[in-house]
Amino acid sequence: MKKDSIFRPSILPWFTLTAGGIGFILRMILLKTQMEPGGLLKAGHPLSIALYILTACTLAVLALCVLPLKIMPHRYRRPFRKTNRAALGCMFGAIGILVSSLQMVLRQVEFFTMITIVMAFVAALCLGFLAYARQKGSRPHYLIHAGIIIFLMLQLVCQYRIWSPEPQLDLYFFPLLASVFLLLTTYQGLCLDILKGDRRQYVFCNQAALFFCCLSLMDSQCFFYLGMGIFCATNLCTLRVSHSYYAEKEAAPAETTESGEEA
Repeated sequence: MKKDSIFRPSILPWFTLTAGGIGFILRMILLKTQMEPGGLLKAGHPLSIALYILTACTLAVLALCVLPLKIMPHRYRRPFRKTNRAALGCMFGAIGILVSSLQMVLRQVEFFTMITIVMAFVAALCLGFLAYARQKGSRPHYLIHAGIIIFLMLQLVCQYRIWSPEPQLDLYFFPLLASVFLLLTTYQGLCLDILKGDRRQYVFCNQAALFFCCLSLMDSQCFFYLGMGIFCATNLCTLRVSHSYYAEKEAAPAETTESGEEA
């Protein structure tokens, strides 16, 4: 990979936001104009195919962009920079979680839902502590991310109980992936807290979650995906590239030439 390659971590998250915006428009048009009377999407519609092609291309570009992030987080004692933007993103995430818990109360009240609502307040509190850590540039305690993970697991179960009766996977496929990648992002954030994570995995999951959150803004939990999407966009770890990565790539042809001349 050369230094002038377009697949560099520096294009994130602007590339993801652009792809997510295009995907949101495609999905909005699809849901507004291509719904049949029975509440089903028309199978094989060009917009649906274009949406899946966009998703595959976006994930492929994200995978290529995170390749240069070779250095493991133990080389960075503080993988997240001190910034007020990340702290503000955490607060937006907390607001999205609280609004989603209110929607759960209005929709259905049962034992499992009440447990999820209680954990929503715990997760919002954890995001508040995380915002303080991001503002100070300090490494948060791993229990902060653990509290958010527990809520996201419960929230995913609650959402799937609503999605499962749907006759078509297309109706909830993208919100499902958004919830899964949000869970994976938070887990990778916990791993970074204890210096056992991988920046490649964190950035990929983070940007994939951001992309699918953009596509899920037409869902009933739009405030949740909006808040968590802002959280993902503002809480990227350092994208500093290992100098040895490009040095190794550029040294390889030179070594081959020298060996050929010696031959």
